Amino acid sequence: MTDTTFSAEELEQLEVMLDMANGQMGDSIAMLARWAEDDDSITAATLTRVDPSGAEIAIDPARTIRLDFTTPMEGLHDLPPSMGGLLEVARLARPHEPITKMEELLDHDHSDMRLSSCTITAVETLSPRLKAISVRGLDGVPDLGTDQSVALIIDLPGRPIPDGLDAEAYLEMEYEDRPKAATYSIREIDPAAGTATFWVMTHGDDPATVSGWATTAAAGDELAVLGPHEGITDVGAVRSFVGVCDETAFAAVAATVEALPAEVGVRIVAEVEEPGHEIDLTDRPGVEVTWSYRSEAGIDAPYALAAAVRAEITEADDGVFVMGAGESRCLTQVRKYLRHEVGMAASQVSLIPYWRRTEPA
Repeated sequence: MTDTTFSAEELEQLEVMLDMANGQMGDSIAMLARWAEDDDSITAATLTRVDPSGAEIAIDPARTIRLDFTTPMEGLHDLPPSMGGLLEVARLARPHEPITKMEELLDHDHSDMRLSSCTITAVETLSPRLKAISVRGLDGVPDLGTDQSVALIIDLPGRPIPDGLDAEAYLEMEYEDRPKAATYSIREIDPAAGTATFWVMTHGDDPATVSGWATTAAAGDELAVLGPHEGITDVGAVRSFVGVCDETAFAAVAATVEALPAEVGVRIVAEVEEPGHEIDLTDRPGVEVTWSYRSEAGIDAPYALAAAVRAEITEADDGVFVMGAGESRCLTQVRKYLRHEVGMAASQVSLIPYWRRTEPA
């Protein structure tokens, strides 16, 4: 739940941010709960509500705590530092605790971030909703691992890419003045050649969006690439891996699958718009892929991907790790099912909301 002092647009953004915090930074939320309650037995907690003056955390259905921010939020851009302020206070009281994921991210100073001027070398249509865009110009950019991502920055009328723009200057620009950008996972990267490929889901042809730009992108077009950014998913040592994804996360899941040891069993539960939109996700041998279709989702089960996960995973197994990304509300259903109905541990589930459906399901 969120506070009604936020606008409708801010509420949409905040719901995604809460999903992200609970899905990827649960260790940070649990640490705040242990600190607030002085209770080392708390291993999991959920950030349930945020308003300008503080946050509420649920430890279990009958136990909720309220934490006041050290400085009230003036807007959504203040949420990360406000949560960071709480973590700083908790860290002083609990110095023995392991460093949490949110602390790691907030401590990153972006000094190693790079902004590269790139040229598209090829565009391939993988399906009616998915394009593979390959670029060159990433000379010296490191390969940071499986679910790494970049921001594709495009030149648009009214929001052009300034001459000589670098990463530091870009990050210091006010959001409304920045050139248009969107984050995408890297499907393949070759640091030696300075090349990379991204899979971009298209939805509409609005040229003022990166997705709309991608529908007409062609070899020779220029853009800027910020990154790469290191992924926040740590698969760890597992016996079995289940990837959960719609088109927005195909690249992240496929790259992760191909980096897993050969002895790890792999299943992928994937969603596309309709039959005929399936693609070859990976050439790793033995990968089982279950396809689901948004066009066939019913009123009682509006999220085809969530229904497919229910059918695919029916019991907890200590050796299984579920990783994926996609639409926010759908992944909320998947996370609740895996954690509360199947009984999987928080450390076994990593689901990242990449986007949020605007129309009701």
